[in-house]
Amino acid sequence: MINQLDYVKTEIAALEGGLMGTLAIGVATSCAKYLHEMIHAYRQHYPDVFIKMYKGDSAYLEQLLLTEEIELAFMLQPADLTNYDVIRLKQEPFVVVMPTSWHQQLATPAISLQQVNKYPLLMLGAMDGFSIHENILNFFSLKNLTPNIVLECKDIFTLLNFVVEKIGVAILPQSEIHDVFANQLQAVAIKDVTSVTKPSIITLKYATPSRRARFFMDVVAAILMEKYLEVNN
Repeated sequence: MINQLDYVKTEIAALEGGLMGTLAIGVATSCAKYLHEMIHAYRQHYPDVFIKMYKGDSAYLEQLLLTEEIELAFMLQPADLTNYDVIRLKQEPFVVVMPTSWHQQLATPAISLQQVNKYPLLMLGAMDGFSIHENILNFFSLKNLTPNIVLECKDIFTLLNFVVEKIGVAILPQSEIHDVFANQLQAVAIKDVTSVTKPSIITLKYATPSRRARFFMDVVAAILMEKYLEVNN
């Protein structure tokens, strides 16, 4: 019984110190590239913390934050930041994603919206509280162009598969392009689009974070600051 009591005390102390337990994190596809190195660095310091990962679009992750099912999320910055604390990561430009065979016919490192408008367009579906869908439509509207939208989908991976199958092209944040499609797709800069997306690490402003979450934000973000964080953050 004494040995069991000592074990329980040790477990409680570890939990209170943030050395054990579960850390729930959300990650949007657009921010997934940041996570691997951060998780590796975190586990080097706190190997006994179990990490529970939720993946989805930024609107879904926002709901998980508000219900406190996750403590932090790598996601696009919401339009309304009233409820959140934000660590801004480096901004991502919009690019046109097209099949490699179509890109080979371009013979140019960048493309204009006028040229994009000649292709069927696959749209990323609208998400409540986020403006990517509206921004893309505005790109064309400002040039008095009407895009030929043939398909809309909220799932990035599915959308990219349709591009591979030559259903059309898509306009996406550069970070959305997955390595698995490296030989099948090409990302092309857009000459007349200067807008960017804002990937961020989001936490709920009025919630008390666990020590596990604070360690993640303080230690890991500090380790990787120069590589991933905005200079003026």
